[in-house]
Amino acid sequence: MMKQKNILIAEDDASIALAVKTILRKPTNGANITIVSDGQAALECLQKYEYDLLISDWNMPRLSGCGLLAQVRANISTAKLPFLMLSARPDLPSVISSADEGVTDYIAKPFENSELVEMVVRLLQ
Repeated sequence: MMKQKNILIAEDDASIALAVKTILRKPTNGANITIVSDGQAALECLQKYEYDLLISDWNMPRLSGCGLLAQVRANISTAKLPFLMLSARPDLPSVISSADEGVTDYIAKPFENSELVEMVVRLLQ
């Protein structure tokens, strides 16, 4: 039997975070999904628990998605963690700058549920 996956979602909009959790519940075989409302809280979770995937919003209070990404990549224990940036910023410079920082994948809001599921399933493999 496959080990249950752990997913961390950093998203300051509670309704979006809950929607992402709901969309991913079945396709990830009931993964343990933790939701936090900012990048600083995500960092605190990453220090305590092991995750298989981090999904992060770009614009958040306390620590942005880009700031979180930089810290995740700088830490040896999380450097290889798949990081999916979920952003309302679909402009090319934003996509390129997050790629330069080491984001694993990028999805713009609003997104298609099927696109999100496909990306997450691929990143968890």
